[in-house]
Amino acid sequence: MKAPHLLISCIMLTAIETPMTAEAKPYSNPKGYTIAPPANWTVETSTQGDAAVRFSAPVAHGFAANVLVVVAPAAPKSTLEGGVKQINAAYPHIFPGYKKLAQGFTTVGGLRALYNTANLKNGKPPQLFRMHQVVVLKKDLMYTITCTSLDADYAKYSPSFTAMIKSIHWTK
Repeated sequence: MKAPHLLISCIMLTAIETPMTAEAKPYSNPKGYTIAPPANWTVETSTQGDAAVRFSAPVAHGFAANVLVVVAPAAPKSTLEGGVKQINAAYPHIFPGYKKLAQGFTTVGGLRALYNTANLKNGKPPQLFRMHQVVVLKKDLMYTITCTSLDADYAKYSPSFTAMIKSIHWTK
């Protein structure tokens, strides 16, 4: 697994465009998946770089909790186990105040996936965020789903994050 794609998916803040109001129906992406966002979240798609889509909740406490999906080519011989090693080695150096809270394996749409939950600080003045990230390798693609909210709001958004991840279906 290439570390840059995992890292880019976490910090990707530019190249998102075309906002629209999300429907209560699944969003379908040509990169081979559908996902169902909450009806009051917006959807922003990217036409640059790795295929990305960001689903954002209404702004609360100065931040919009969001789910970012990045689809990128997987490096040859990528494994989820290798992803664990890369996350553990790189994230503490990239994200100030990074603290791993949970890490392991799960399934997404019937496929084995790596998950990583952590706290990190960002912004000025620094705010504490909680990130829950899931990585799926499917054929030659790596799907990275990153759910982010203010740490204080995580309990509020966690059910939506979980429902969105559980709603993923593979179309290719």
